Amino acid sequence: MLVLAAIVSLILTAAGGYVFFHTWHPAFLILLLFGVGIWCVVLPIPYRIDVKADQTMEVVSLLRRTQIVPAEIERIEAGRGGALRVRHRGGADVMLGTFTDSHTLLTELQAVNPKIEFLGY
Repeated sequence: MLVLAAIVSLILTAAGGYVFFHTWHPAFLILLLFGVGIWCVVLPIPYRIDVKADQTMEVVSLLRRTQIVPAEIERIEAGRGGALRVRHRGGADVMLGTFTDSHTLLTELQAVNPKIEFLGY
C-alpha cells in the first residue's frame, strides 16, 4: 500500500498536481480510484491456505504470504458475505469463508488452540 501511495505521489508531483487534476479526463481519475480499490481490497484476499507439517499455516494472496502459528490466533470473526477475519499476534487476515473444507479447518484450529474466540457464529 505504501508503494502505491509513493507511485501516485510521484505521478502527481511530476504532473504538477493542479495541472494533473484539471487537464486529465475524469474517466482517468475514476479508473485510477478503481485501481487503488482493487489493490487495497481485492488483491490481499488469500486464494490458498497451506497447512505445513509443523502445524503452521501459510496464507497466500497475490500481494503477500503470511505465516500463522495456530497458537498465535486470538480470534476469528464472521463478517459480511461469509468473510472471516482471522486476528493473530502478527496482525489480521481476511479470508472468504466459502472455501472447501472451511469448517474442517476451523474445527482443527479450535482443537489445536482452544483459546480461539469465535465471534459471529
